[in-house]
Amino acid sequence: VSRRIVEGAQVVAEGRFEGWTPTWMCGRKLWGKRLGIVGMGRIGQALARRAKAFGLQVHYHNRKPVSDLIAEELGATYWDDLDQMLARMDIVSLNCPATRETHHLLSAERLARLQPHAILINTARGELIDEAALAQAVAARAIAGVGLDVFEHEPAIHPGLMGHPNVVL
Repeated sequence: VSRRIVEGAQVVAEGRFEGWTPTWMCGRKLWGKRLGIVGMGRIGQALARRAKAFGLQVHYHNRKPVSDLIAEELGATYWDDLDQMLARMDIVSLNCPATRETHHLLSAERLARLQPHAILINTARGELIDEAALAQAVAARAIAGVGLDVFEHEPAIHPGLMGHPNVVL
């Protein structure tokens, strides 16, 4: 999402590519950005290790903090309040299970807490996000980008998420 892959692929597919230059399609750098991981289990920790290698500041929300040893290894900051964390992150990645408690974890209200430059990634479960509310946020440009590997009503994808250069599906 941060590298503008959809937009770049469209330019090439439409025959508008005129050659590479150092500043063309640069996208946004990851170094120094704040990554908020929701769900710090095995997959969340693996993501944190990779994120650290890319120079991201790792933050996380989980039912309970990870051990001090793991937190130190990952350089991860724990947030007990998800709403506060969401409001301060550049990138948010969902990595938690689908349960009754996490259904629409990112509701319209929580999506509104994200900063306009934030990128939202969901590789966990589609039910974690209210896709209708997400489609509205994308249309209103209230969020900078979205990367979804899972969908709320899979295999169907909310039509409001289709065709945007800042949405990778």
